[in-house]
Amino acid sequence: MTLTIRKIEEMAPDQRSLTAAAKLRKPGKWPTLATESARALAWGECQGSGANPYRVVLDTGQLGYKCTCPSRKFPCKHVLALGWMLASSPGQFAAAAAPDWVDDWLGRRKGRRRKTPADKGKPTLSATAADLAAKVEELPDDPEVAEKKRKRSEAQAARLKERRHASILEGLDAFDRWLLDLLGRGVAMALPELSTLCRQVARRLVDAKAGGLAGAVDALPSYVFKLPERERAEATVLRLGRLHLLARAYRNLDRLPEALQHDVRRLVGWTTKRTELLDDPGALRVTARWQVLAGRTVIQADALRRIETWLVGDGEDDGPRHAVLLDYHPVSAGKMAPPFSPGDSFEAELVFFRSAMPLRAVIGQQHGPTSSAAPVPAGLPLAEAVADHRARLAVQPWLGTRPLLAADVAVAVAGDRPMLTDGATTLPIDPAQLETVRPIAGMPLDVAVGLWDGDALVLAGAGTGLGRWTADGLVE
Repeated sequence: MTLTIRKIEEMAPDQRSLTAAAKLRKPGKWPTLATESARALAWGECQGSGANPYRVVLDTGQLGYKCTCPSRKFPCKHVLALGWMLASSPGQFAAAAAPDWVDDWLGRRKGRRRKTPADKGKPTLSATAADLAAKVEELPDDPEVAEKKRKRSEAQAARLKERRHASILEGLDAFDRWLLDLLGRGVAMALPELSTLCRQVARRLVDAKAGGLAGAVDALPSYVFKLPERERAEATVLRLGRLHLLARAYRNLDRLPEALQHDVRRLVGWTTKRTELLDDPGALRVTARWQVLAGRTVIQADALRRIETWLVGDGEDDGPRHAVLLDYHPVSAGKMAPPFSPGDSFEAELVFFRSAMPLRAVIGQQHGPTSSAAPVPAGLPLAEAVADHRARLAVQPWLGTRPLLAADVAVAVAGDRPMLTDGATTLPIDPAQLETVRPIAGMPLDVAVGLWDGDALVLAGAGTGLGRWTADGLVE
């Protein structure tokens, strides 16, 4: 197995561990870094706060690991850092024979240990005894014991989920009280302190394990203060109304359609691991030729860089299907190149997270190589594209951002406000893109590719008479 950064991310118990691991990826913290290719082993010693360094070993073939640190997270940050360095900078590791402490670990893990010079003269098991020991290790667990373990594990998981659910409900109560206080003061009067107020309640929601809702509250001021002053109070009320609706929906989960329950839980803060999704027999799976429409990088408040890859699949009975792939990397790890570029295309099976309007997905299996320079897909009349978004919004009220492909449009600029228009229908473009889109203002666009959240359009690409336009410029 080739060790990759993605594989290390999948091993991490949580994002906090991954962020902590990124801080340890400095060779100066590791007086020893070595590998033994024959047995796919990597090991090192990481200097911690004590006198003796922590000893870390990783079986890169089977992803087994061991660290002498006292962490209760598995794998710990030291194991993740070691694997990360090996995947990204293998030249830092020296080729060497494994030391005794690595052999001892491997022997305990596999029931055998490589002989070393120190073993000479020591009594050994007879062949019969060794065979018997191996057979005992291979014996299956007692079915009754295994069933009891499974039930205990499921019961413990259920208790943890119930405690978290209760904690989230307490956080939502605190959010409602905060919202009433804000409305009592008057939204317009509270705007100068909006950043401080939102940060306070966001921290309370994080403590209550409602990280998704906390992130939405924390992002509210940055969205509001990009708008003209006259629009800020109304925009704040609308956004808070959506979040209040989300809190009400979570309290009434059992009254919602099953697909929408998944959306509400995810938006509040529950997550589904990639492995769980791939193992979910009820998850939507779509095999198609997928084209990359746009890519976007967002720096989150939790110090993670989110890389979005927006896709469109080739035709279905009800038209093309859209998807988004999300990758997360610690900001401290430096700038990461997106996995794909606009215009790339590939054949693959995508597995979608459960939703009333499935959009986020992971690649289950890619079939064949990635091609480049695909033509810009065809779009809908702008009014139809907007109507399609509204129809989806009626099914999933917190739809968020979706791709929008509009045919036969142009960019217009009125003062400091850019917009996309076909002469009859007009959509506002994010004001932050004013200078980016100004060079193509007034130019006929065969198709415009945008990311639309119901409030503002981020123009990501377009087909023009001069070639394919992206936010970085024209591409022939």
